[in-house]
Amino acid sequence: MRFLPAKPQVVLVDELAHTNVEGSKHKKRYEDVLELLDAGIDVLSTMNVQHLEVRLHRTGHYRNTSRETVPDWVLKRADEIVMADLTPEALQMRMKRGDIYPIDRAERALGNFFRRGNLMALRELALRQVTNAVDRNLDAYLKVKKIDQNWGVRERIAVSISSNPAAQQLIARGARLAEGIDADFFVVYVERESDKTPENQKTLAANCALQQT
Repeated sequence: MRFLPAKPQVVLVDELAHTNVEGSKHKKRYEDVLELLDAGIDVLSTMNVQHLEVRLHRTGHYRNTSRETVPDWVLKRADEIVMADLTPEALQMRMKRGDIYPIDRAERALGNFFRRGNLMALRELALRQVTNAVDRNLDAYLKVKKIDQNWGVRERIAVSISSNPAAQQLIARGARLAEGIDADFFVVYVERESDKTPENQKTLAANCALQQT
């Protein structure tokens, strides 16, 4: 690798997941990065979260079918991860304006990969990866500083429900998120006059029972 004899302090490597051109020393670009790191050279790189080789088993919305992937263990080598976050709606709006692809290509993309469900699942994946990185950094800091007391750093997830049967999906979704990041999980209900009918009381009881499972 031609960077090594020059012994730079930092190397910028774009598109971490991509495959190198035929004849390169390594097949994948992240393998180049690992060699640079082993040589004591710092690396700044970028990647799209859809190229992360991990599946969202719990959400059911997204499965990674990309041929250009990076194993999730590679990200654990990173000292710092910075997330460039956009809501699905904001990303779709940028695409419709032609900010990312030409308009005709953007319309096809919005009907295929860039559907709202896919984007929501990818955003959740990115948030989980950042959360895991923060947890690792905190654990390492506590270990280095020999701090063993509980700092009380713990995520909390709360969902607000009604007697609507659709609330069961919200409870299940919140429970999966809480389990994924080891967070406390709360279900909040505010009593309303409309919920006092026998039918609504029945569905409300079913919702509350699901929360206890």
